[in-house]
Amino acid sequence: MDFLDHSSPPTTFLCPTLRYKKQTDPENDPSLEEPHSLFPIDSKSQLNQSLRNLYFCASCNHTEKYTSVIWCDKCNQLYHKECVESPPEIKVPYHPKHPLQLLFPYPNSTLQVGSNHYDKCNCCGEDTEDLWDGEELEGQPEVEYEDIKAFKKIGDGVIKHVSHPYHDMRLDKKENYKVEVEKRCRACILPVYEGNIYSCMRCDFILHETCAHLPRTKWHPLDVHPLTLEVAQQHKFQCAACRNRCCGFAYRCAKALCGFQIDVRCALVSEPFTHELHPHPLFLTFERGIFRTCSMCGKQRIHLNCIECSFVFCFRCATLPYKVKYKHDEHYLTLSYEEDTGGYNWCDICERETYPRVGFYTCNSLCSATVHIECLLGVDPFVNHGQAFEINEVWFEIIPNDGLTREICMGCRKHCCYRVAYKADIESNRPLLLCSMECIYSVMSSRGYENRRKRSTGFNLEDLAGHSGPARGSTENLARK
Repeated sequence: MDFLDHSSPPTTFLCPTLRYKKQTDPENDPSLEEPHSLFPIDSKSQLNQSLRNLYFCASCNHTEKYTSVIWCDKCNQLYHKECVESPPEIKVPYHPKHPLQLLFPYPNSTLQVGSNHYDKCNCCGEDTEDLWDGEELEGQPEVEYEDIKAFKKIGDGVIKHVSHPYHDMRLDKKENYKVEVEKRCRACILPVYEGNIYSCMRCDFILHETCAHLPRTKWHPLDVHPLTLEVAQQHKFQCAACRNRCCGFAYRCAKALCGFQIDVRCALVSEPFTHELHPHPLFLTFERGIFRTCSMCGKQRIHLNCIECSFVFCFRCATLPYKVKYKHDEHYLTLSYEEDTGGYNWCDICERETYPRVGFYTCNSLCSATVHIECLLGVDPFVNHGQAFEINEVWFEIIPNDGLTREICMGCRKHCCYRVAYKADIESNRPLLLCSMECIYSVMSSRGYENRRKRSTGFNLEDLAGHSGPARGSTENLARK
């Protein structure tokens, strides 16, 4: 080629065509060991205008007019600089279990110029563009995040967990403990209905076996950085995925300025995601700035999609417990959802209608009890009593709401009907009792507490307002996918 400046030294990278042949040739043809010299060409100065308008990359089959290109003297082919320098194998948080191998759509391919055979994900069928998060890592060593356990094995069935370092915990099999509604795992704040648990040998601290085995560091599709397990007992936060207020364990982004954190239920969501309410696998497919409406609750949040039908499942609904206990029913209630139905039932708690297409809990036995999700779990199902938090210099204690009579909420002026209530000593004559975070927000705003110095242990007034949009950090992270 007369436009080639042979004074430019060849690169040390391997020719993409040669890489492809080595990748696909099972017999290792000796001719593949012959070197291919690659010469960088500045498309702005060394390629004439006609060539810049006509060439296409022999690796990706795409035309780019204003990128640096590289020419192989043996193949007589042009390649994008990025295609030549692409590593043969990468790791991405969206598929953390296995590395991804670079594939080439040539030679002898039926592809047309400008097309790419590998532009769809084999799992979800979505476009595979924008896997890069924009951070240049050339020359930096690859960081390996080990699967570090959160516990140390002390003996047979006995561990010491990082969240409960002063006491040993013993493994209890399902058949050896009694199911109690208020007996809750400190990690996910869900009751211990089934499965093995680790219980403290000296106090009431309990963890599901699955939660006890959570790794200290993990990847998640919602963030491009590794997440670190946070087990602080006074840690209150709002999950960036489901938007629930939580006081259990969290996975927080290892990058200090990111601010992304999710609860352990959402952290365990992986692709493909299967759920008892839908026959097809679900995938996290994100369109920039677009949050589709959940098929069950009707809210617009970060969601999972079915690629075989139009079903959409937000993280809040997808992580609801499928099986629960109701104190007035000897059987388990299961989560139910029916999209096409004209019937309805009555909630056994509030005695109002339950609509199947927005989800409810029902007993599948002869008693046929039905209850609203919110009536049974409360508006904050993953906040547990026995803890406290501070908002704008006011301390709130989370207390059980299990008395024979229901107190009156000083916010909404109705009976406190949920599992927990919130008490604060800011009144001179009696404690302030509130039934929900929304009522805390209402009272704090109306009494001028939002103007105090903003200091909290996990929530602020904007969090308590019940916003359904994405949390800080989640939109930016998803936009980088």
